[in-house]
Amino acid sequence: MNNKRVSLKTLTLTCMVVFVFLLGFSFSVQAYAIRQKELNSPVSQYLRENYGVDSVEEYEAKIEQEIWLNYSRQVEALASEHPELNLTQWQFPQSYLQAGTSTYQPPTIKSEQPFYAVVFGEPVVSLQIFTLSGLGLLGLAAVPPIKKRKQLRQALILGIVVLCVFSVGYFVGLTVAQTGTITIEPNSFQTEASYIIFTDGTTVYARNGKTGAIDFSGTDASTVIQSAVNAAPTGASIFFKTATYNLNSPITINKRLRLVGEVSASSMFCGYMVDDYILVVTGSAHYTVIENLGFWGASNRNCHGIKIDATRVTAQNCYFDALKTAILVIGDTQGISFNSIKNCRIKAELPIKVSVGNYWATETLIEFCNTYTYTDDFAIIAGVETTGTGSNSFVRVVDCCIEGSNGVGKGIQFGSKAFWSYVTRTRFEQLSVGIEGVSAQYITVKDNTFSSVANIKNGTFSNCVWKNNIGFVTENSGTATFSGNGSQTTFTIAHGLAGTPRSWRVEAGSADAKGDKYVTADATNLTVTFATAPPAGTNNVVLVWSAEM
Repeated sequence: MNNKRVSLKTLTLTCMVVFVFLLGFSFSVQAYAIRQKELNSPVSQYLRENYGVDSVEEYEAKIEQEIWLNYSRQVEALASEHPELNLTQWQFPQSYLQAGTSTYQPPTIKSEQPFYAVVFGEPVVSLQIFTLSGLGLLGLAAVPPIKKRKQLRQALILGIVVLCVFSVGYFVGLTVAQTGTITIEPNSFQTEASYIIFTDGTTVYARNGKTGAIDFSGTDASTVIQSAVNAAPTGASIFFKTATYNLNSPITINKRLRLVGEVSASSMFCGYMVDDYILVVTGSAHYTVIENLGFWGASNRNCHGIKIDATRVTAQNCYFDALKTAILVIGDTQGISFNSIKNCRIKAELPIKVSVGNYWATETLIEFCNTYTYTDDFAIIAGVETTGTGSNSFVRVVDCCIEGSNGVGKGIQFGSKAFWSYVTRTRFEQLSVGIEGVSAQYITVKDNTFSSVANIKNGTFSNCVWKNNIGFVTENSGTATFSGNGSQTTFTIAHGLAGTPRSWRVEAGSADAKGDKYVTADATNLTVTFATAPPAGTNNVVLVWSAEM
């Protein structure tokens, strides 16, 4: 009977040891597999090789830090170069400003891995955990109250044995995992994109982001990309690897999608079509996003970039070059509104045009863009219509830079259908014309900078506001002093504005300047005409005046 009890205890102990060993073995193998799958994914490999990070979250944190660091440096440089600027309008919340400082810490990245993959994924960390745990248990076994109690002492000894066996199983499993082969299912490399577009030689491929299979391929990039667009569900993302995609026909988007390039200007659409658009966003493609893509005209600037005929479409962080018209926003088949063009660099004969077409095209936001025109044409044209019956195509131009070359190139042209448009915090440089009106009305031009612009304001404007623009005086005031001779009734005051003021005021600053009078204004002067000539005297006619465009 005693032999049977001993055999049963031995068997139980052996089973427990094997179980704990296998538990440690399996934990280490699975933790290693999860870690390797993460590190060996295509996205992680690319990020590690090019940016020194292992995840998109780490990359976003790094980019955020770099952006705000550059921002703070640029604001400091601008403040030093132009102390007359009011930089309070450029300030962001304090939390964002701190991101550019040395005390800024990137956001904490919360791991989505199982806890054991985080704890046991690093051998050094695991060794430290096992060692500290073992020392802790041994320390407890030496405590006098526990030494005197046999059951507690036996429980601690059993815990130490379990920990040792688990540790052995862990390190054996880790050794096997590192030297052996771990099979990872292909589907484990699924991505958030419905399709990944890439090239190999002259062949273009569209890989399904869910199955990993190549659904479409061929040498005609237009056909492959259009097939992926058609197959992708509404709201899906299509990711373009770094490559040049030569297109002979337009890509049409007629549902909500997100088209994302790997790196801005390195995922390039090269258009070989003539007088047609590389990308057409129309129909039900509302809320479509176009991001980090390049658009290049290969046919000697005879093709166009993007045509937007849908609502709330966003083009951001894109690059346009060698195009006839880079971006056209038009209410061609429907009324559209709230489209955005952000953080884009645009070089074209006509960078941006907003047109009503047969319907309205309201509230287009052009923000943080840099535009350059090859010819003496305008960088932005809004509401200048020769055809179409739409009612309005107003735009908001904010925080942009509009450049010409040695005085060749023009800034913005507003037509009669661009009413309620405004331009603010934008820099105009090296242009023949800054802003031109073609029967423009209700336009606001405020807080901008004009540098080396030959003709800042050109054309016809009505009910427009020009205010606080550097390099273009739109409001002025002062005191003018004259000596009356007893017969002179007309006195002229140079107002110093960039054009004819829309409002003015002249008041008497001395007793001899009182009396009935009326004031007229032109592009140069305020002319004050008294009903009765002021009396003769020295500096006795004092006029206090103000004028505003």
